[in-house]
Amino acid sequence: MDIAADIEKSLVDKGVTNYKNLVSITTIQELISRVSTLDLLITGDSGSMHIADLSKGMLGANGIVGGGPPLVCGAALTYKTKKSNTDKRYA
Repeated sequence: MDIAADIEKSLVDKGVTNYKNLVSITTIQELISRVSTLDLLITGDSGSMHIADLSKGMLGANGIVGGGPPLVCGAALTYKTKKSNTDKRYA
């Protein structure tokens, strides 16, 4: 079963034209470069869902069902605690 082909077919069937299938043809560096310019990224359970950049407030993903809320609360507390005018990461 080729999930990427199924998704692409569904997009074509719905008349969507502004997409690009990069399955199996993208390096990690290319992926990061492309993702940084996107408004939306749809991805399956793959390595790309685990990319994180804490300096930009991007937490990435975890493998625990229901594990997101505690991570978000911890991140929010960290933000609130460390926010200052001198630290641009939290501005």
